[in-house]
Amino acid sequence: MSQLGKLDEKYHVNEDLYGLFDKINNSIRFLRVATPYNFRIDLIEHFERFVDFLIDKNISEIEFLLANPFGEPLLKKLDKEKKTNWQIWRIKNQILKFAKGILSVSEILKRCNISIGFHNNDLIWNLAILDDKKIILRSYGKGEKIGHGKESVQELIIESGQPSYLAESFINYYESIRSQPNTVWISSKKELKKFESENSWPTLFKGNAVRSSKRDLDKNENKNEQIKYVAKRCIMRKAGDSECRILNTENGRYFRVPDMSARITGEYDWRGEALEMEKINGPSIYEIFCLMNKDEENCCNGNTGVTMGHFVFHSLKALEEFRVKSKDVIVEFQIYPYSEKLVSALNEIRPFLGALSNLNWDNLVKDSNKLGKNLESKSYVSFRDAQMKNRLFKEKKNDNNLGHYQFHEFHEETSQRIYDIDFESAHYNVTRWDDIIHILLFENVGLISLDSNELELNNNLNNQYLNDTGEKVIKMIGRWTGLVCDEEKRVFWETVLLRSIREFCRRIWYANVMPNTYIHRYNDERHDYYLNLAILARSQIGGTRFRNIQMFLKFCRDNDKRLWSKIKEDFKEKKSHVYTDYIKPEPPKYLLGNVLILGKHTKDDEYSKLSLIKNKLNELGYNAKCVIEEPDKQGETFIKKALRLARDSKFVIIENTEPGGQLYEIAHLELDNFITVILQERNKGSSWIVDGIEKRNDNFEKFEYEDESNIQESINEGVKWAEQFIFEQSLFE
Repeated sequence: MSQLGKLDEKYHVNEDLYGLFDKINNSIRFLRVATPYNFRIDLIEHFERFVDFLIDKNISEIEFLLANPFGEPLLKKLDKEKKTNWQIWRIKNQILKFAKGILSVSEILKRCNISIGFHNNDLIWNLAILDDKKIILRSYGKGEKIGHGKESVQELIIESGQPSYLAESFINYYESIRSQPNTVWISSKKELKKFESENSWPTLFKGNAVRSSKRDLDKNENKNEQIKYVAKRCIMRKAGDSECRILNTENGRYFRVPDMSARITGEYDWRGEALEMEKINGPSIYEIFCLMNKDEENCCNGNTGVTMGHFVFHSLKALEEFRVKSKDVIVEFQIYPYSEKLVSALNEIRPFLGALSNLNWDNLVKDSNKLGKNLESKSYVSFRDAQMKNRLFKEKKNDNNLGHYQFHEFHEETSQRIYDIDFESAHYNVTRWDDIIHILLFENVGLISLDSNELELNNNLNNQYLNDTGEKVIKMIGRWTGLVCDEEKRVFWETVLLRSIREFCRRIWYANVMPNTYIHRYNDERHDYYLNLAILARSQIGGTRFRNIQMFLKFCRDNDKRLWSKIKEDFKEKKSHVYTDYIKPEPPKYLLGNVLILGKHTKDDEYSKLSLIKNKLNELGYNAKCVIEEPDKQGETFIKKALRLARDSKFVIIENTEPGGQLYEIAHLELDNFITVILQERNKGSSWIVDGIEKRNDNFEKFEYEDESNIQESINEGVKWAEQFIFEQSLFE
């Protein structure tokens, strides 16, 4: 007989519980007795005995008050038990499946007095209340007992009417949970389906589940068998579809996905559909960076920054390849809901903030909505979620000791072992900076450092440290991704501000709701890094915009200890290094694209202006090409060759000081609406044919220079204009 059927003497109970059920005359109410699994085993398997009191007309009321499967209290309890996301999914679906089973029995028996309730209180007691006279009492938690020493028990039966009023206190406890405003009562499968559709986990909870370890296997699966694939369950079906589409694209030189063809399968019945793919065994690039940061000796030996620069370079190039692939395979893009995501994040940490003093929450929400809407209007590229945690380094069988020393040099073989994962966000369009800041501004990347003591937020934001750091960041971003125009600087800093606040909120939420998961997931970070990054971003926006966000950031700085009180580790001792030897291994030609240069040029003229312009563009990160230096195709005329190269280029630059081949090509460029920058010495020019062309064509612009010594300034202005023109065009595509 099951444990519910007959309890052992060591539990101080020797009554047959089903015998107790036989004596019920009025009602039976359950507050999540044991677990849904034990419910199913002890009640459903003994269906005949269970149905006896379900169909007994003398029992006027049957209630099951269960933990809300989407609620924070359940997540808090499961975190305490160190459950994985995969196990959390399983428990959530078991609760819902059990509720559906009870309601199905109710409909079959045509009983309208059976109800299912979902509560949001802390999980402390399991109760079964029989006619308000007897209570089966059990504490939560595997192996937890009531009392101390030899007299402790796991389960008790207590009766009402005793001098201690103990039973009555537990009945009142049940009633208090039952009557809570956020307790939801359901009496049909239709209502249950509606409950599922209208509820979800907190947005800050990273709910996607991956079966990646043996501890996630079911009881009937062979745990000695090596796992060769992972099964992933995405919260949203569309997210799983997007990921599947990206996973089934061909690999590029830098952007690689797991080799096994991904597929959606329904074989994991209690979890819903899951995405299967090859498992990549090995550390993430983030873990490699953290390992390098912890190695004090090698942080200063001149190798670490160089190697990290290669990883960053590789990641930016992979991002560019991803953006091209996503356009080909994603059927329909949605604008990323920046506003909704930020507001929900703030509301979800509101209970942990306490008294807000001078901070007006409604005004903070208004500022957050405005910030989010600004970014939504500038979102036009697919969201990779390009953080280094989503890039894995594949181990090989002969890797005896995969340590930091293997990464102090970066070879082509290293590049070929990097794989990209997690593409559930690919159907969202975000700002062009979102993924770039995921790569360049995460902690431990070694490009910037934020000193908490220097980040004092005041009303005027007149802080020299903030100003200097902001300028360094813009220079660094320009070095890796190209020149940043003034309009793009605003979008950049607003993206940094919103993304940093949300990441900070996520860590606050985990620290207070799921502290064990926090330690596991964020232990290599300084706890206040994203708060400091948000403070920096707000200072660079300037003015009175988002003043309430500024006040919120200051409030969080002032209440640092209270916000992190649930975390015992001393995170303030953590530090990350900034590497003075950090280099780009080569100009990122892949990232900024091709530029075609036209003008007077001969093979013998090694030091011509065109060669000078080419070198300057390459330094900026473009792949500059001169027609005469590129290989010919059989049967191709010079004009056709120039137009072919122009079509493969982001824009065209013409050096027009002296007559040359450009006079033949410019008419075709004008006819086909190529974006064209004209450079020429002041008061000079090749021909009247070119004069005024920029006035009759929006996609042409002329920039003059005095002589070759200051041509760089004109090149910079021309490139900035072309990039801004391309950006504005993209908004209407």
